[in-house]
Amino acid sequence: MLNTSRALVGLMALAASGLGGCSDSSGPTNDPLTAQNAQAVGAAAASTADLALLAVNPSVPDFGGAFPLLFAAGRPLAHGLGFSPPASPPEGCPAASNLTDTDGDGVPDAATWTFTAELCTETDIEGNRSVVTGSVGLSDPGLTAGYDLDLNSLTAAYFENGATTPLAQLSMDGQWGLRGTSDALSLGQQYKLAATVGNHTAVLTNSLDVGFDATGGAIVWGAPLPDGTLAIDGTWQVVADNQSHRLMLATLEPLVYDDACGGFVGGVLQAAGEGGEVTVTWTACGVHTSTFIAS
Repeated sequence: MLNTSRALVGLMALAASGLGGCSDSSGPTNDPLTAQNAQAVGAAAASTADLALLAVNPSVPDFGGAFPLLFAAGRPLAHGLGFSPPASPPEGCPAASNLTDTDGDGVPDAATWTFTAELCTETDIEGNRSVVTGSVGLSDPGLTAGYDLDLNSLTAAYFENGATTPLAQLSMDGQWGLRGTSDALSLGQQYKLAATVGNHTAVLTNSLDVGFDATGGAIVWGAPLPDGTLAIDGTWQVVADNQSHRLMLATLEPLVYDDACGGFVGGVLQAAGEGGEVTVTWTACGVHTSTFIAS
């Protein structure tokens, strides 16, 4: 499964840059795109593509045996800071509701996993704590292959020994639905992802339609994605340090996914808003550049 650390780095790059400067307002504004903030906006757009690739994975999320979707165990978030939630949940975490799977396709009819600080805290030998809270709902859409997911304040927080305020925190709320055939996958997403490191917070709010077309073989449920192309379209807002952009995402050239790379090796994604647009172009495995074009 795609690691989310690249997505977090993109988010925190936005927070660290302040989206090009600090605002004197008490809340987010709709700031124009400029050459100065193009790199930060491009990094966040690339992060959104990484998260879309993570979510379009043709497998049933297993919330009982690991902490998927949000967490990158042992990988750096930003500026050398590592975040390592438990590789497997402590005993009794999470508490699961009815896991009945009437049609036997691996997707529960309607299940909920609940994470609580009481049950889902792990303390390392230095006294630092990793805490997971919130809940996840997973349901079967019926005869169509796929699932519906509901994330409710699913949060991972890392506390240094004795601290009451987390050093790093990652939280997600939202819904998405995945549908698929052996040739293509479609995903509808509405979610908010917030990442905090120290005094910096960055938030992505997305309403996206994602499509994946296989080019390197059939899509097999429960197996890694074959080579293919990904397209993302929708509305997107990024907020960091009292700065905000409301943008439209569009795929100008399909993003080329390479199974051996585990990420994109080509394609162009556009983020357009007030003041112009930022285009993100992938040129090699995990390598992309951002270009600002003024209105």
